[in-house]
Amino acid sequence: MVTWATVPEATFATVKGELRWFQSSDHGRRAFCAQCGTPILFATTRDPRWLDVTVGSLDAPELVTPKRHVYEPDRLRWLVMPDNLPRHGEDSSSPEL
Repeated sequence: MVTWATVPEATFATVKGELRWFQSSDHGRRAFCAQCGTPILFATTRDPRWLDVTVGSLDAPELVTPKRHVYEPDRLRWLVMPDNLPRHGEDSSSPEL
């Protein structure tokens, strides 16, 4: 499981250390820390204005406030998120469930 923060690519700052990129699909690339392998970024040609950043890789992940759940039907059934955030069947542009 991973928590992502989606940010405008134009406002993305810097990453400490070197990134290595991996083409993970026909439209998506993923960046990992070249030294330890930690997943850092996801970028897609479907909407290159945005980057997805793994919240766990941030220096202060507790400062990120969630706004929605995406791909909610794919979550592990034992993972219960008792909040009132919007839930989407696919990405955040898909209809709410």
